Amino acid sequence: MTSYGEPRVWLEEFPLGQAVPFYCDHLGLRYQGEVIRADRWLPAWGEPLGQDAFFRIILLQQRGRQQAPKIQDSRIALCIPATGLSRRRSQYSNEMATIRETLGAYRIQRDTEGELIRTTLQRRLEETEEQLWGEESVRFSQGQIITNSSQKPDPAAVFAGLTPEPWFSRLAGSLLAGAYPDLPIDGNALPRPVTSADPPELFREIFSQPGSGASLVSQLGPGLSLTAAQLSDPPEFPSSNVAILIRNRLARLSSPVQWSLVHNYLSHEAGLTGQLAILYLLLYIHHEQPRMEVRLGAGHQMMLADGSPLLGTRLTADLIPYLKWDDEIGRWANTIGPVTEPEWNDALLYLSVLCPGLTPIAEGKAVEDQEASLLRNKAEFEVRLSQATNFLRSLRMSATDHEAEGPGNAVGRLAKISGNDSASIFRSIKRAYQNHQDLAADITALDRLTRLSDRKDDILSAQVYLDHAAVPLAMPELSIQHQALQEAISPGPLLRSPRGWEGLAPEITRFKSQYALAYRDHHGDIHRSLAAYLRDLAAARRKMNAHSLLNALPELGEPTGGGLFEKLGQIDPGPSPCQADSAVIDLEATPICPSCHLSLDWTIPSGDLARLASAIDGVLEDKNRRLSNLLVERVLEGNNDQRLNDFIAIVQASDLSALSNTLNEDLLAFIRQLLV
Repeated sequence: MTSYGEPRVWLEEFPLGQAVPFYCDHLGLRYQGEVIRADRWLPAWGEPLGQDAFFRIILLQQRGRQQAPKIQDSRIALCIPATGLSRRRSQYSNEMATIRETLGAYRIQRDTEGELIRTTLQRRLEETEEQLWGEESVRFSQGQIITNSSQKPDPAAVFAGLTPEPWFSRLAGSLLAGAYPDLPIDGNALPRPVTSADPPELFREIFSQPGSGASLVSQLGPGLSLTAAQLSDPPEFPSSNVAILIRNRLARLSSPVQWSLVHNYLSHEAGLTGQLAILYLLLYIHHEQPRMEVRLGAGHQMMLADGSPLLGTRLTADLIPYLKWDDEIGRWANTIGPVTEPEWNDALLYLSVLCPGLTPIAEGKAVEDQEASLLRNKAEFEVRLSQATNFLRSLRMSATDHEAEGPGNAVGRLAKISGNDSASIFRSIKRAYQNHQDLAADITALDRLTRLSDRKDDILSAQVYLDHAAVPLAMPELSIQHQALQEAISPGPLLRSPRGWEGLAPEITRFKSQYALAYRDHHGDIHRSLAAYLRDLAAARRKMNAHSLLNALPELGEPTGGGLFEKLGQIDPGPSPCQADSAVIDLEATPICPSCHLSLDWTIPSGDLARLASAIDGVLEDKNRRLSNLLVERVLEGNNDQRLNDFIAIVQASDLSALSNTLNEDLLAFIRQLLV
């Protein structure tokens, strides 16, 4: 009857005799504790807290006669009600029980009268429950709060009000404030309390694991001193408050140190929550110099972020970024200490990349057979490495090409792998690689290189073809295709592309087909127009020669046309005449006609020649006009030489073409004599 007569919150949220989780925010962290309502005290409740409980509140229903409880943790509070106030509480409790039983009887009644009775009873139940809460508040506010701290919480302040959640929040806050007056984080920089769900996501974001973002690090990182763990180089985390706490604690204990001792210190002594303590310890192992490791128990179930098991029993700095977060790491982690020599299973994460057939071995089992397999595979690896090196040389690349992640660097790093047993091979790998994923990426690049080297001749001929196939921008579709293929077949992109040569070869074949159609049309057009262009170019050259001869006569004034002769010399005469049939030119092996070597991007510079010819005509016409005037004067003086008469006719007609065809050194000498 008494239990049935308790308030609904007691019944539903804080059942008698059960430890109920309760949360309280303090200095930017959300702590988990527990609330226990009980009839009598149990000594185990006074023992030091551990695991996830950071405070414990016990409410005894009756004061009773018992010895003073032994409380060993300042975060534990025992609340005992005042004496002499139980009669009224019993009265309210019995009344509530009776009302609930009566309500149960009327719940099946669906008429108007039944509804009225239920409403009346429900209202009375709420009034009685409020009266009972008042009684509870008075009982505990006039009672006693027992802790092992010299400063006891004030019961009247704690148990004010008629609802229990604020009671527990106030009391939990008081316990946490006494235990953790300050924390090694900046709670003022946190926009909200850090919960147990945050450290796993922060871990994934800090190490950019698949599916993570960056919003939580930017939001909570500054207050937790975690932003620097990801963004700064060199990292600032080793100088943070928490890292210093860990370093000092490890220095005071004999190495290797039990993981549980350091974790318990960070959480229950320094005031970090359990999940945050795990996060900080993993970051410490990742950043600390000299390097440290976590030794795991045999049979652990730790995983990597990609879903594969963590092999071996060492958790080292290089593995932390690829570790899958596990709330239960404390179950597997034994000790923290300096890095030790790896055993076969510890090295297997790297060795199995080099030789995929390797497997873990049970403790005490021999490794000779697997080590022999590793050495055989390494010999094959060295052959492939030599083949890849020769292929890179044929592509005019080296192990020091300028791409930081280029294939040349991959080969250069892989070439550093050496040794004649598993231990020496592993040590050489670790000298060359910071993590196993970089090694796996380079092995993948090596596999691509060896596959591509089998098609070396095809690749090199395609590179030469594209290099010599000049495509003008005036053909945008073909030009874009040409540029894209040149980029795709260049060493870096080709070796990084998962498509490889097999995916690129059909595109090159299509380009050659489209290029050949465009080239044959272009070849025919050029050679149909070339003869007329060459005639115009020859005429311009003759006029320029005639002008040069006339410039030699001082009587015609200062020399003119400076620079025209040089510009005329720069005019491209184009390809040699070609008799090849444009429709049948073979362009499979080379992108130009083997007879005339015409380029697809060459066009007849008709506009340039026309402008230059007009300028030549201008200066030649000026010289011609001056010469005409002088020659007429000499005729009037009585010179009847027939050559002079014929030449005067040309000059006076301003026939520049005839002038350029007629004027030569002999005629110029004759004119010079006339002008003397």
